[in-house]
Amino acid sequence: KVLYLPNPGELTEGQTAAVTQFTNGGGRVITANTNIDTLKASAPLSLQSYDGKVHLVSYDDPSKRRILLTLNNDFSTLSNPPQATNVTVKVNMNKNILKAYDLLSGEAVNFTVTTSAGGNTQLLDIGSIDLAKFIVVEYE
Repeated sequence: KVLYLPNPGELTEGQTAAVTQFTNGGGRVITANTNIDTLKASAPLSLQSYDGKVHLVSYDDPSKRRILLTLNNDFSTLSNPPQATNVTVKVNMNKNILKAYDLLSGEAVNFTVTTSAGGNTQLLDIGSIDLAKFIVVEYE
């Protein structure tokens, strides 16, 4: 199990105790190395297709030319939700994706680019999600 904390310095005492309990139970915590205030919500992203219930939140860090995608499976159940499959994220931006990869495993994420008069449409093939995936997209 993995917990992503974009800004752990803002946790309450109770939240900090819960995170400690989580890690003592074998959970892994990932934190952003950038203060959340410097990240901008990434408006040009949307879920293109998926089988299951998937939630997408993304943050753009223009100074490092990367976007962090957090994809979470079905929030209605916290244990063993059905696997979400065929997950694709649509990225509309006038920047070219250089690479995309899974933050935990380092595995590359495949993407395709379609160019039109309105700019580039890029599709990220996320595949399947058990509980959550964290995808880093680097762009030029």
